[in-house]
Amino acid sequence: QPRRIIKDYGIDGFVELEQLEDALDVWDEKDVDWWFRHNRYIECRPSLYDCSGNPFTSWYKLVRRRGHWYAYHSIAFDV
Repeated sequence: QPRRIIKDYGIDGFVELEQLEDALDVWDEKDVDWWFRHNRYIECRPSLYDCSGNPFTSWYKLVRRRGHWYAYHSIAFDV
């Protein structure tokens, strides 16, 4: 599905807007949230080392547009 970066924070991360799977169009927000958390959400993985560079989800927001579900997904990096 289409994704695009709508805000770039350089080495600190970015916010992307993604159209979610068409099959989710008939789902309600609670179920789409569950799907997102299990398929797109990136957990922060603690490391023994500082500044691992690993990506993680800092926040997300689900929205409905033109009959489809979209996600604003803010991804940060452990820097």
